[in-house]
Amino acid sequence: MEHLLTVDSLISLLTLTTLEIVLGIDNIVFISILAGKLPENKQKKSPPSWARAGDVCTYFIAAVYQLDHVADKTAF
Repeated sequence: MEHLLTVDSLISLLTLTTLEIVLGIDNIVFISILAGKLPENKQKKSPPSWARAGDVCTYFIAAVYQLDHVADKTAF
């Protein structure tokens, strides 16, 4: 448990949090631009579906990273 409170771990957490915030804002801007180009009747439905797709991709990447991280720990 003490390895969670090391300087390296806290810096990594801060870096990851900052990246998530910046990339989340970037995704909102990107989705807004794309939704603005859609026809009027589809503009209301598109942002939630794009947000769900982005969430699924984020969870998938996090799961793959976690599996890779666990595999590295058990291999050595």
